[in-house]
Amino acid sequence: MKEQLPVLVVNDLQSMRNAMRDALHDIGINEVLQAINGVEVIRILKTERVSAVISDWKMLGLNGLDLLRWMRNDPVLASLPFMMVTSESNPAQMRTAISSGASEYLVKPYTMQDFANKVKRLLGDYRHEMPLSAQASNKVLGLADAAEVEQLIDSSIVLVVDDMQINLDMIAEILKDDYAVQTASSGHDALKITRSSQPPDLILLDVMMTEMDGHEVCRRLKADPITRNIPVIFLTSQDEVDEVIRGLEIGAVDYIVKPAEPGILKARIRTHLHLKWTLAKLMAQNAALADSARLREDVERITQHDLRDPVKSILARTNVLMNDGLLNESHMQLANLIRNEACHVVDLLNQSFSLYRMESGTFVFQPEPVDLATTLSRVRQEMLAEFFSMKLDIRLTGEDGGAVESGRYIVHGEEGLCYSLFGNLMRNAVEASREGGCIDVSFSIESQNIMVAIRNAGLVPMAIRDRFFNKYITAGKAQGSGLGTYSARLVTETQGGTIAMDTDEASGTTTLTVRLPKR
Repeated sequence: MKEQLPVLVVNDLQSMRNAMRDALHDIGINEVLQAINGVEVIRILKTERVSAVISDWKMLGLNGLDLLRWMRNDPVLASLPFMMVTSESNPAQMRTAISSGASEYLVKPYTMQDFANKVKRLLGDYRHEMPLSAQASNKVLGLADAAEVEQLIDSSIVLVVDDMQINLDMIAEILKDDYAVQTASSGHDALKITRSSQPPDLILLDVMMTEMDGHEVCRRLKADPITRNIPVIFLTSQDEVDEVIRGLEIGAVDYIVKPAEPGILKARIRTHLHLKWTLAKLMAQNAALADSARLREDVERITQHDLRDPVKSILARTNVLMNDGLLNESHMQLANLIRNEACHVVDLLNQSFSLYRMESGTFVFQPEPVDLATTLSRVRQEMLAEFFSMKLDIRLTGEDGGAVESGRYIVHGEEGLCYSLFGNLMRNAVEASREGGCIDVSFSIESQNIMVAIRNAGLVPMAIRDRFFNKYITAGKAQGSGLGTYSARLVTETQGGTIAMDTDEASGTTTLTVRLPKR
């Protein structure tokens, strides 16, 4: 009998890791290890043996695809079963995962039966029986857990409020086998119970009561932050449309006409308890996602702080060396290159946090006049220095084909964003070019915009042309993240501009055109 090794689950959300763990338990796999990203997986695999890795694609740190490629390049782990889990279902991404060595590919959301079938194939050499109940097979991961909701319903407390004892006793008798039942003979008593240490999960409330009627009780419940989310079902002998509408407008979720038929009463209660607890679970999941987003923001902020200071120190020391007059010409060139690279790193750190803000809708755009001729000249010099060995020809030309004049192409934007935008686009053009190739960057002035067109030799693959500016789209780059053109689109649109790509089969060239509002 073969050794039963654990399965390693990888996801940067605790709730999703727990859901995956529970799903594996449901199909008979009890040994489960967990990791928050690819970096933690690498640490675990150095000391632990596992039967398979089930990893989410998009994670902070080392993502699922990079983890998969790392494993396939490791002689010991090259054949370890690997399932990629993602919400992306497009064929190009599937091909990327499979061609990179994924054993299985699973698209979210998925049922337990889908999951069980995939795991069975994934672990075919290790486990031959995958028990799965009919109830578990319909379970959908990524949504509120149905079994947990049912358990919460069965343990719910129902408060019955009526000023006639006979009605209280009758309804309590109907419900006693299904729920814990509380009773109150007045509105005041009901309000006290809702603020007690054991508040109800649902209230059956009589409308016509002395002292305080049901409508007033409901108003007070909905005005109190502690009790406003408790569902209220009115018990009424009045089946009039106006009365029903009045109760629903106050905040009741439903009404039942007395005398209540037991079957209808139970069905209504269970329906609204199901809605209550499902909503509560979804709100908890949403809070977990919000926490994850805040964590990502904190990580971005900490990373910027921890990296920016030493880079600025390098920048300051380089400036000192360049200004002390002791460096010869060749050393000055090297020092200048180091200074430019340090500035580039600082800009990247600043832009990484800005991109996150743009995605989350919290970025504050602070426009200023930006001279695109100066910005593109800087980018050009940096590309020529970085890719010196390629002997590229990068040409900047104005409308008449002549030199680009500083001060002529001024846009309404942010200097850092423009530098990031054209740095990304120029780098893409350089990486797509051959040694000795030419990249043409042309400027023109339109009625409302400044247009910059970057043209290079090479064609964008047909498979990604329609999704060229989407997130994580890349082709032909072993280390490509698929974020360069995505961030370019985000930065362009944030500044009120547009960006387009045209790849011409006849000339064998690709042109990226950016339009930004002119000052």
